[in-house]
Amino acid sequence: MAFSMECHPAFNYVRNTHEAEIAGGGVGFHSPEQSLGLSTNVKLNRDWDGVVAEFTIQEGELAVFVLGEMEPGAVCNDPSPEAEVLDMFKSTVADWMQRLSKRTHTGPWREVVQHSASP
Repeated sequence: MAFSMECHPAFNYVRNTHEAEIAGGGVGFHSPEQSLGLSTNVKLNRDWDGVVAEFTIQEGELAVFVLGEMEPGAVCNDPSPEAEVLDMFKSTVADWMQRLSKRTHTGPWREVVQHSASP
């Protein structure tokens, strides 16, 4: 199955410019006040102020994208092993489901939030 991925960070609500540096196992996005790293096992291509990827996944394969804060000027590390990434994903979903179960809001967006957090 074919997929596309785009990552265009907007630091300080687009008020701060940033540099994107593809190196190591992903890309580092560096603004004057913050740096983010996107680790991946997929080939990235520069696209203006961000990166894009076009890739295909076969049955049983896994594409890994982990976005997080990093030290200013650092190079992005290789992504974590697939088993560790799956554990992080399952933990995140379990946390979301626990938080959602405690919500009492019955407004129009409850179903959308619940659906987006479902595995």
